[in-house]
Amino acid sequence: MSKQPFPIDDVGSQIKETVTDEANSFEHALITTYTVTPGYLDWFDGLDTLVCAPSDAAEEIHLSESVDTAPHSDITILERDIHGKCVVVWGPERIVAWVGSFNLSHAGLFMNVEWASRFEGTVTEQFGVADFQAGRLGETLTTNDRITQLLDTVQSLAYGTPSESVDDALRRWPAEPIVVHSGPGDSLRRSVAQCLTGTTGDVTLSYFTPNVNKTGVKALASLAASGPNEQPAVELYGAQPSAVIDTTQPTFGSFVGTEDVRELEAQLDDFVLRTRLPGDDGETLPSGSQIRGGLAHLKALVVSETIDGDEVIRDVLLTSANLTSNAWEENGGNIEYGIWLRDPDRIKTVGSFFLESLAECYGRADEQTLTDIDERMAAGSGGLLPYTQRTLEDFVTAQLGVSGTDLQAAWLDDDVLFDIEQCRWYLRDIVTGELDTKDAVYEPKTGRIQSPTGENTDNLCIEALELQVTTPLETPVYELSSSQLNDLERGALDTPIEDWDRILLDGVAYSTDGALPTDPLKAAESAYLYRCHNRSLTRTLSLNANHLRAAGFDDPHLPETAITDATPTTQNIDALGQLPCVEVTFGSGISPPAGCIDFESPTTAVQPVGWLETEHGRQYLFEPATESRSLTVSLGQPFDKHYPEESHDCSLPGLDTPSANAATTKLQQIGDIRPRYSLARMSVPNIPDVNIDVDPFIHEDASVQIDIDDSTLDVDVTTRAYEVHRESYFYTPPTRYEHTESFTPPAPYSRLTVQGLISVQTELGQLWLYTDKATIDVQKRLITSLHASADEIPTALPFDELDQDQAIMWLGFDFMDLTVENVEFSVLEDLVFECWRDETKLEQSRPIRALIEPPEYHAIPLFQSIIDESATYRIVVRPATRGTKYAWSASEYEISLRRRDEDTFVLTIDGNSRRSFEIHEDTDAPSPMIHVDRLSNVRLGEELPYHPYLDDSDTMRPETLRQTDETVLRFVERQ
Repeated sequence: MSKQPFPIDDVGSQIKETVTDEANSFEHALITTYTVTPGYLDWFDGLDTLVCAPSDAAEEIHLSESVDTAPHSDITILERDIHGKCVVVWGPERIVAWVGSFNLSHAGLFMNVEWASRFEGTVTEQFGVADFQAGRLGETLTTNDRITQLLDTVQSLAYGTPSESVDDALRRWPAEPIVVHSGPGDSLRRSVAQCLTGTTGDVTLSYFTPNVNKTGVKALASLAASGPNEQPAVELYGAQPSAVIDTTQPTFGSFVGTEDVRELEAQLDDFVLRTRLPGDDGETLPSGSQIRGGLAHLKALVVSETIDGDEVIRDVLLTSANLTSNAWEENGGNIEYGIWLRDPDRIKTVGSFFLESLAECYGRADEQTLTDIDERMAAGSGGLLPYTQRTLEDFVTAQLGVSGTDLQAAWLDDDVLFDIEQCRWYLRDIVTGELDTKDAVYEPKTGRIQSPTGENTDNLCIEALELQVTTPLETPVYELSSSQLNDLERGALDTPIEDWDRILLDGVAYSTDGALPTDPLKAAESAYLYRCHNRSLTRTLSLNANHLRAAGFDDPHLPETAITDATPTTQNIDALGQLPCVEVTFGSGISPPAGCIDFESPTTAVQPVGWLETEHGRQYLFEPATESRSLTVSLGQPFDKHYPEESHDCSLPGLDTPSANAATTKLQQIGDIRPRYSLARMSVPNIPDVNIDVDPFIHEDASVQIDIDDSTLDVDVTTRAYEVHRESYFYTPPTRYEHTESFTPPAPYSRLTVQGLISVQTELGQLWLYTDKATIDVQKRLITSLHASADEIPTALPFDELDQDQAIMWLGFDFMDLTVENVEFSVLEDLVFECWRDETKLEQSRPIRALIEPPEYHAIPLFQSIIDESATYRIVVRPATRGTKYAWSASEYEISLRRRDEDTFVLTIDGNSRRSFEIHEDTDAPSPMIHVDRLSNVRLGEELPYHPYLDDSDTMRPETLRQTDETVLRFVERQ
């Protein structure tokens, strides 16, 4: 993304012009929006389009379609309550994405003041909407990593699957924008604290938002607080409060009143509420009147620090989140995402726009402003809706029942169509996270929905029940509280009941056209008000696990208790001695991995030294101690989410025997064994003068070999293995390998923990013991494919006539595939080609660079002494410095020139792919030369020295290439 001044532009026109321009050849589109103007979907006609929107926006799209001819037949609607907004369009080659605070609505695109970021790139892997829906998006979809990360984020949020892209991006780009979100891992909330890393002065959080409430301000401040008594200052830039303020809906027209302001002023270091100024008063912005004329719907956090009286902007977070509890509290419910800038130039440009230019459109809220807010909130004037909004899923859940182990769907309003056409269960493997679907058996006459059954149901849980229904029911439905039921009985509701079509009182439906029966009104304990469209719509409703539990449905895959027993005992292990242990028994259908059980004493966590598998569970063994220890046994990730309250107390026996003491010594020796790792198929020499924090040669595409050296142990080890676990903010299962197996890291920029395991045979079976752990930081190759070119390798050479220190040929490298966002000259400026003989680096001049934009070719001279069969020659290609875009990495090419027979040599290059070339010894062969056509496009201003072995052809003479007298294309081997 270019670092240009922050533009004030018309995002609606920009999207329309780009999408509808036939020259762009777009074929697919992805849209996430919270509200929608259906007419703008016409821009995407002819594209395979997926719209991800909440149910009321989906309704608008359905209602805009004709009954006979649906104009949006190429559009797939995915009903998801996601607040983040984006538009992505792509074809076979080009992809463009906008992400921002704007909805795909008339207000969002043409009226409101919004923020938007535009990204563009090239498609590197063909994919479509179906791949997105199936969760098949890869990690290298485009040349623009921001777009690839955005697609991965939206896919994760839409389908509830963990996404590693944020944490990988944090490791990859120390100072570049990344997409953050409030889904699994909650990188949105985590980014606030990381914005403050290294601050020493007074911190101010400046937030621009149209909607705010007190708990939202407190939630944000808590993320930035350095301690309970050290709160940051908060400056709140809020839109002029609307006449519609609904205190029951924290994110709808909400605001803070006088008492809220006083409480925040007392709690925070400083709190200032600013609201929008009317008209053009104090206009200092070129488009200030335009900005004041629209609703300031943008949401942004600017983090600044005051040092010696000067304000320094530290970071900017552009987001879709209002400053409300739903958006910022942990598990608040809203699904938001946005752009965390992180880049100093962008931070300065964007942050200055907000705090200097846009801030001029706001003024500090005075007493009269706060009084006006108080009066509106107290009176509920201007159309206050005193009802709790419910989704169709909530309404259907209220009418579900349970019959045995099955669900019972009982639609209670016979006068409103509600046909269930299809049911589908979504089942998730708790350990692996894999999601599977199974069509549910539905009996229309009885309303019975059978529970999912089948084999191999261990560690499964029900994620959701998806219903495809046809109904005219309108979203949302409104639920009345007990006080509102009393008002309804007295005819004192703020809004007349006639404004709705139907009411459901204690499961009995009535029309609102006439008077409601008195007795049911008096006895009613629940009531729902709802409206109907003038025609039926086909909808997809997703009832999640919370909905199903609210209906009284118990997941048949999950036992009521995961751990049925935790019994302390001791075991006498022949190879070790006597050890205390806890025998853990699991419920039916539960088989957690060994590391998923937590053991805690009153003061600290206690780690087992190993385990034995038993018939119904696992026996965990511990290092002996002289005193008994109280332990609490509970489930850790990922089972703690399903059994958060379950725990079992027991007492680990104390042991003070010679056998126990001997066991302690042996266990300490085992625990000191640290797994050692190396590349299985690559050996790179040590490179002097390069200081790096991590092993530079562990790549996402490199096979890693793990060695566990137990030769010093006085224990008969039967098996050696290791487990690889990817560190993350959410659970990822470990993968076990035999010690003879190598493994390939799962993704670039990930951090892996390698846990060594050894086993000994006992009378009770195989006992697995833990060794020490090792940590691997996986890097990304700058060069993923660098192929040796045969263009400059001669077929014949006069070997005996060449000087020992003279280049006998040029070895050319074609840059076929570089792992970079934008291949620029500066990328290859930092590349270094080094030649090594055994472990000695050879002095050399710079290789010829043949530049055809973008750079495609490097040529390196080879010298005659590579014929020496007793030496190993290598060319190492690496970045000169550790940059910010890609991790430090290297590629190695072993070069050998061996005599095959009396007059034939074989040149072999072992690198990304093994290649061999025959070279015949011929005294009449010409001296080696590099073809001039490779040098036809040299870098402007580059001195290209003359060399006697440059090709002198009739079409292009070397003299045209800025000759000098100095011969620098020589490689000299110094012993």
